[in-house]
Amino acid sequence: MLASEIEHQAQPLSGPLLPLLPPKALSLRLPPHGPARPPSPSPIASGWECETVVLPAAFPRSYPRSTKRPTEPRLNPAVDPSTGKRRDAEQALARLVAPQVEAFKQPISIEDRAELEGQEQLVTVVNRYRPAAARRRKDGDEPGLTLVFSHANGFYREVWEPLLKTLLERMEVSGRSLPVDEVWAVDCINQGDAGVLNEPVLGEVFNWADHGRDLLNFILSYGDAPASSPGLLNPAPDVPDHLKLLDNGPLLPTGPSVPSARTYRSRLIVAIGHSLGGGATAYAASALPSLFSSLVFVDPVLPDPTVSTRAMTRLTAGALMRRETWKTRDEAREAFLIPPSLPAHFIWADKGRSVVDEDNINWVLQKGIPHATASRVEGAGHLLVHEKPDDAAQRLLEFLEKTYPRQKKARL
Repeated sequence: MLASEIEHQAQPLSGPLLPLLPPKALSLRLPPHGPARPPSPSPIASGWECETVVLPAAFPRSYPRSTKRPTEPRLNPAVDPSTGKRRDAEQALARLVAPQVEAFKQPISIEDRAELEGQEQLVTVVNRYRPAAARRRKDGDEPGLTLVFSHANGFYREVWEPLLKTLLERMEVSGRSLPVDEVWAVDCINQGDAGVLNEPVLGEVFNWADHGRDLLNFILSYGDAPASSPGLLNPAPDVPDHLKLLDNGPLLPTGPSVPSARTYRSRLIVAIGHSLGGGATAYAASALPSLFSSLVFVDPVLPDPTVSTRAMTRLTAGALMRRETWKTRDEAREAFLIPPSLPAHFIWADKGRSVVDEDNINWVLQKGIPHATASRVEGAGHLLVHEKPDDAAQRLLEFLEKTYPRQKKARL
């Protein structure tokens, strides 16, 4: 069977995300001082500092074969183990896709004790960028912005740095938006330093819903991380248990309608996701929308569910607009005839160069998430973050200035 035929058997996750349980003990051996890689040669921007932390990924994973024992061999889908010869490209792709599709047919339950006991604990790696100590917000000050960046497939957290450098410098000059208190850039569990650290226990199955759960796990329990220390970061002890149920729990308050009043643990959290990271952001916001102050999607993969049957089809737009917990994402989308309270902005590639076609973009903006705003980066393709980071930074800056205008202090 062709890989494309196998992929169309996949059933997208349409119900609540799997709740978050406390992390397990690691079987991984972490480097004593974090990932063994030299730091950036220069600060992200004048007066800013960066530290790297390692923290547990969401546990458990939502599908079987997401992890493996360190002693289990890793099969190469490009090689036939019976002959040792390389498969052709179509056969290799089919071998890669088939385990994913089979796993997606049997999502796990937190009651499945055998599955949970057999799963390995994964980690992710995060960069934290903050102003130098003398410039940080003091206790009692009004909150600034906390930006949380999720990268595209095949990349790693530092790819945001050129955009981030331009953004911070221009924000400093313009002074028209709330300041940035801190920035977090998150590795996907199978990419960047996280992929290197997890390699001994990574399984054959990866699902975008779990990537969204990793993002939620980080924001809920590790966004208050202190200065990094050797080893694995510990979760905050005072996170309400009902939040870890995600959208399996009781209905949560919808949150204020004003973005600058939508805080979590005194933070205004702006989630910014590119491509795969946009999918993670969509899953996260669909489960706990009140956690976020606003969302920015950079050329995301959010297809029109009426014309696509791929595994991302039912993720999308209605969930981004919902203000409470719903049984399914489809139900949430259909229910939203009240004004939304969670701002969303799309930064698309140039016309005709997006990862999705123009008809799909029109569907997202006209029917999927009609309250969202949008901009383009002219002359750039899907990898606009890397192709034209200055232009992409400018689009992001314009959204932040409009959504979080800095109030002028009255003179006495």
